[in-house]
Amino acid sequence: MSSSNVLPFPVPAQRRPTLQSLLGMTHDMLALAKLGDWDAALNLQLQRRDALELFFADVPATLSKIDIATAIRAILQFDTELTGHLQHSRQVLMNEARSARQQHNAAGAYLSCSS
Repeated sequence: MSSSNVLPFPVPAQRRPTLQSLLGMTHDMLALAKLGDWDAALNLQLQRRDALELFFADVPATLSKIDIATAIRAILQFDTELTGHLQHSRQVLMNEARSARQQHNAAGAYLSCSS
């Protein structure tokens, strides 16, 4: 059979995200960040970005502008809180690295004096 006789298999349409599902993903990202699971939060953020693009590519006419604006505000508020958790975690890691470096230097100084 030649390839010209083969019809492509129909690809199922991607399920349209809803405002609720976008808010749910955002809430879950924040929950993962609070648990310190940054890999999962990042993976979910990538999925959410695709879902946001899909949603806003063709916004359902049945949604009011007020509902959309309210959801966007909530998403931005969650993102602000998520950024705060990220900055805090980054600072904690920097402090831990500084402490480890100081301990390493102190151990090195001790060993060089004791030889």
